[in-house]
Amino acid sequence: MEKAKLNRQRLGGGMRQAGIIAAPGIYALENMIERLKDDNDKAKQLAEKLSSIEGLFINLIDVPTNIISVTIHHNEMDADKLINELRGKRIKVKKIGTKKIRMIVHYLITNEHIDYVVSRFRELLEGKG
Repeated sequence: MEKAKLNRQRLGGGMRQAGIIAAPGIYALENMIERLKDDNDKAKQLAEKLSSIEGLFINLIDVPTNIISVTIHHNEMDADKLINELRGKRIKVKKIGTKKIRMIVHYLITNEHIDYVVSRFRELLEGKG
């Protein structure tokens, strides 16, 4: 019996509140599939705008979904410094390397948000508003 319990836990059967974890996934499958293209299109738009900023590199072919990987080619900026600066401007990004960050576009992101993000990046890396 103990061995069966251990194996059940190893396979995820020991999860408590699994319904709470599953609920957002079920909601997304039932309500968000049709609009995923909007997120992907906005991510492509954001990636194109950010790639025009000196000091950033984005492989635009590598943006087929709503996830954008940005490489920082700026002598005075690394991922930690950029993340801290962006946090002060209410922009959340994730560090995925010393000079690399990841951004995700989701259903709450508007075109105005994209313009705001691009402007803040431009300010930080090019010194322009």
